[in-house]
Amino acid sequence: MLETHNRSTSHDEDSVVRFLSHANPPPLPDVPGLYEAKRALEEHATSQKPEYCELFGSFTREQVGVVCEWLRIVKSWDDACIHEDELCAALEYWESK
Repeated sequence: MLETHNRSTSHDEDSVVRFLSHANPPPLPDVPGLYEAKRALEEHATSQKPEYCELFGSFTREQVGVVCEWLRIVKSWDDACIHEDELCAALEYWESK
């Protein structure tokens, strides 16, 4: 994906960042009238977290380093259309490993 970045972020990068943030899901914003939906989504994310932590726990140090480097590069893209909260959550998780 790094080699093909051409000033227009694809949905692939967004999906990868979202996947990498599952072990540390970012908080959802408060939306009036949607508190129950927010609670349900947060509960779902919390229930999935152990599964992703287990999966990501099998990554080697080298793989973790590559993931961190890729996330830092994505964060530097001026034209990235990736949700900043997911990117920061993913980077926080992976840098702590």
